[in-house]
Amino acid sequence: MKTKLFLIGMLTIIGLSANAQWQTTNGPFSGGIVKTLCSNGSNIFCGTETGGAFIYNGTSWTAVNTGLGGSSPDISCITNNGTNLYCTNVFNGKVFFSTNNGSNWDSINTGLNNEAQNIVVYGPYLFVGTWGGATGGIFVSNNNGGNWFQIVTGWGNGGVLGMVVDSITSIDSTNIMACVYDGAEVTNDLGYIWTSQNFLGGYTSKCIVRSGLNVFVGTELGVFLTQDNGATFNPVSSSMPGNNVVYALAVDGSNIFAGSDSGVYVTSNNGGLWTAVNTGLTDRAVHSLAIYGTDLYAGTATQGVWKRALSQMVSGINEVKNNTTVNVYPNPTSGKVTIDFSQSATGRIEIYNIVGEKIYESAIQAEKTEIDLGNQAKGIYFYQVISERNQVAVGKLAVQ
Repeated sequence: MKTKLFLIGMLTIIGLSANAQWQTTNGPFSGGIVKTLCSNGSNIFCGTETGGAFIYNGTSWTAVNTGLGGSSPDISCITNNGTNLYCTNVFNGKVFFSTNNGSNWDSINTGLNNEAQNIVVYGPYLFVGTWGGATGGIFVSNNNGGNWFQIVTGWGNGGVLGMVVDSITSIDSTNIMACVYDGAEVTNDLGYIWTSQNFLGGYTSKCIVRSGLNVFVGTELGVFLTQDNGATFNPVSSSMPGNNVVYALAVDGSNIFAGSDSGVYVTSNNGGLWTAVNTGLTDRAVHSLAIYGTDLYAGTATQGVWKRALSQMVSGINEVKNNTTVNVYPNPTSGKVTIDFSQSATGRIEIYNIVGEKIYESAIQAEKTEIDLGNQAKGIYFYQVISERNQVAVGKLAVQ
């Protein structure tokens, strides 16, 4: 008897009602590109390219720019530590601090001698990435921005566009990974020794997030993954459209969301397969993402901020809800595996390894297709079957 195919840790799109789609938050519309999003307490904040910072109370957006300087602040990053808010203003290159939900901002820049791009909070420490060149790099403060100390300088082209900080034991052995012009810079000794990982060939990395031992980097060439603290980076976005610039990443458990110039994508298998979740999103140039409560918020280039329930986009275990019935056996396998359709079909089969590399692709020409995986390493793989009508079935495959 043929068994039903279940997606273990995979994704399904729930398109059962008109509400199962992205919804506009009706703003902010006066600031151009929404470059950053941050949730804090009962509010969510965004930073825009020409309109400064805004706060959303669930119904409307209000500008919160007092103290930021200039008539059109360019806010590239907003983050928080409890009720404390921090932001970076590219217009004047400074870092600002607020204790009252952005009603007032104070400058905290003593010792910071370059244009601030982004800021990361790690315990009692603040890390700021600045623009490149002779004086650019990363600065750290241990007194809430009262003073800044430079821990790396002179990374040449571009700036530090994203950063993750992690430590198992103490600040002295902190791992820092920073997005730079053509890849990443990595240190595990608080910046004394840095290792360059130039894996982009002249393109730019845009954003970076950590999920356990996995660190994902969004770039002008899609998403890259390191699982060894930055020793190696591998591309994990072959199932996204080609030439897809990824501006933002967000983590929800085992689910990773990517905001790109072609919309929002989600994966639950470390980039092995990405699923587009763009229903209702009319501006698909997504520059920022943030998870707030049970919703994912997306900042766009021209239409403000949108939101969608996480439950509409991801699910831990769900039956395939389309007309492409597929059985895969034996599973686990030690060699050959059969892809068995309920009826004759045309389309293609793709198989990916755990880091998202496509290891097999073949056209579907018959009801049953046999694949030999005997030369592949033991482990977990993911298959994707795409029919001629673009119906998709995905699932896990174990090679023993």
